[in-house]
Amino acid sequence: MTATDAILREAVLGKVPKDGTAIGNGALLAALAAVVEGVAEADYRRVRDALVAEGVLAKGGGKGSSTRCELARRNRRSDRLWLRCSRY
Repeated sequence: MTATDAILREAVLGKVPKDGTAIGNGALLAALAAVVEGVAEADYRRVRDALVAEGVLAKGGGKGSSTRCELARRNRRSDRLWLRCSRY
């Protein structure tokens, strides 16, 4: 991971809603552009896809697709859910 990827990763996690609702990829990319100067869509998608592979984010549907925090079980003994990205 490059230094730019690390900055972009933190920015993505800061812009994705922590309540599990989805945000459109276009809206997320526009929000990131206000925080990370010169962010390219390819860089955003690479970082987002890495977070999806880690199970922190999930891809959604829609015309331009969307991204949301992934839900996960806190532990096997609990039925409560928590958002994986809420720890960031």
